[in-house]
Amino acid sequence: MGIHILNLATMAVAAALTWMAVDPLLDAVYVLRCFYGESIATGEDLRAAFRRAVALALLVLVLITAAPPASAQQRVPDSAAPAIDAGELDRAIGEVIHRREFTWRVPRPAGEDPQGRWVGWVRSAYDLAADLWDLIVKTIRDWLRQKPGADVGGKDAPVTRRMLELLIVLVVALAVGAAVLFFRRPAPVVKAAAVTAAAPAVDLADESLTADQLPESSWRKLAEEWLSKGDCRLALRALYLAGLNYLGERGVVSIRRWKSGLDYRREVERRTRATPELAPVFTRNVAIFERGWYGRHAVDRETVEAFAAGLMEMKTYAERP
Repeated sequence: MGIHILNLATMAVAAALTWMAVDPLLDAVYVLRCFYGESIATGEDLRAAFRRAVALALLVLVLITAAPPASAQQRVPDSAAPAIDAGELDRAIGEVIHRREFTWRVPRPAGEDPQGRWVGWVRSAYDLAADLWDLIVKTIRDWLRQKPGADVGGKDAPVTRRMLELLIVLVVALAVGAAVLFFRRPAPVVKAAAVTAAAPAVDLADESLTADQLPESSWRKLAEEWLSKGDCRLALRALYLAGLNYLGERGVVSIRRWKSGLDYRREVERRTRATPELAPVFTRNVAIFERGWYGRHAVDRETVEAFAAGLMEMKTYAERP
């Protein structure tokens, strides 16, 4: 049914309605464009603006003229104002002043103090504290004040204010000096024993071993150690892991535990298209390793040396600019 709506009659009606809606807007744009175009030569737009300004000025003038003068307005005589009773005003002011929100500001009238158990206890504690403070102040003053007629140089002479100040200065100086000596005291030098960072022991026979667990130099060192011990098979795997570590450091391969030799070969072929000589050398080394590690081919010193030569050739191609 929706397809039958799109017929010729419907499209004609839609076009007519669209034209009826758009045509007035187009006419207005055309008229304004013609008007402003002609105004460039005739100045008609300025005349229209001037006429509007004149009409507005005339309207303001008419409104000002039609407004009644201020002197003609009826004034309310002063005698018409309601009279205010002075007594009533005083009574109202008194009521407002004696409200609760204002009475708390009024000074407390003289009279008996509040009584009660807690009031008396607080008052007695306050008086006791004040008397104790006065006694302490008086004792200190009497102690610092030199008694008249006392022998200053005698054995029982009181401590003068000057002597007390000197003692205080001396104590403060000693405290500051002790603090400075304590904080500026050099820390005890502890001779730490030299710790040699030993490479973690790895089991080359472990199939879960990955090439990124040790650097290339460590793998090469392990290969030399196992080759000197006569285990060429483990030396071959150490060199294989050294080669993978080298390629991983250069971004040629991404080392993963689940990858096989075929995965590494495809990755090298894909990422070394600029140096096509590298992929065949790596493929040859992978074949040597897989025959000796997974197959039944015997691995001897010549096999290890051939793999090492291929590794050096691969590095030469990889480092070539």
